[in-house]
Amino acid sequence: MTIALTSVGLWRNAEHRYWAAYDGVTVGPMASVTTAIAALAKPALIYWAVNLTAAFTVRHLDILNDMVTAGGQAPAAAWLAKMSGEERDKAATRGTDVHALCDAIARGEPVVETAEQRPYTDGFRRFLLEHMPRIVMTEGMVANLEHEYAGTFDLIVELEGKRWLIDIKTLKDGKGPYAETGLQLAAYAKAQFVGKPNDPVKHPMPRCQRFAVLALRPAGYELVEYAVNAETWQAFLGALRVSRWLAGQAKTIVGGGNGA
Repeated sequence: MTIALTSVGLWRNAEHRYWAAYDGVTVGPMASVTTAIAALAKPALIYWAVNLTAAFTVRHLDILNDMVTAGGQAPAAAWLAKMSGEERDKAATRGTDVHALCDAIARGEPVVETAEQRPYTDGFRRFLLEHMPRIVMTEGMVANLEHEYAGTFDLIVELEGKRWLIDIKTLKDGKGPYAETGLQLAAYAKAQFVGKPNDPVKHPMPRCQRFAVLALRPAGYELVEYAVNAETWQAFLGALRVSRWLAGQAKTIVGGGNGA
């Protein structure tokens, strides 16, 4: 959709909703790449969440037993759901913070790391040292106005004579990376331009020949190549359509009668 011009360039809010304003027209809010992919079922993520809750339960059995004895199962279950959710959010925050640190390291800026973050950032440093890539761009905000989506890729480098589009993931040892990240890479690769807030210029999106996830783990790093192609792109567009349906008709379809 289009609305009156409120700013210029490409920008996002705290909820990662994107707007693009060029030539006097603002488009947005646009779907983000990660929101589109969130429409997919992710069995590995569900399994991770169940394991996280189970591990939290085992660590706090004494507290849970006391709560059940004092007030019954319902308060204990509510506390468990709340606290395991906070554990999940902590893991997500760690990933966001490590991404920001890797961006600063790639730019040659000084960083301050915690003991928890350092194994991941050390893995990123080892990747840079062992592969010696030329950094083309980091944390690029991109958009495709034809399909009305936007997102922020992690890293583009030149490596082995090719240009690589790389998504950075912080993962536990032995976990992932996962297939759906290929849809992210395809979406970023098909972006029409790179944009910035308060910048009226649509900057060229560097075209990439190879695609990978840089998996940062406590025990080290792994560069995992992805076979991103036209089929991957079509799959992302399908996820984008489903995410829009979930945000739209899905909210009113039940009990809505015959809409034919």
